[in-house]
Amino acid sequence: MGFRFISLLVLLSLLLFDEIPNIKQDFFLALSISCTMSVLGTILFMKALKNSDLSISIPILSFGAIFSIIISFILLDELP
Repeated sequence: MGFRFISLLVLLSLLLFDEIPNIKQDFFLALSISCTMSVLGTILFMKALKNSDLSISIPILSFGAIFSIIISFILLDELP
């Protein structure tokens, strides 16, 4: 909790030196889609933990890095 408070103070102090940028409608669309997918993913993960053994559900989390590598290769042309 203390780290977040200190971060908030630092970021708010930066507003003294720079103005708040204009945020376009596309940002809010992307934000709402991202939040919806995150909440849906959390709900589905909790249901998976409830309905199956931990030894089956938890190893699936390790595939997140593989998906990130594949998506970064497709969208950003990055190689690991």
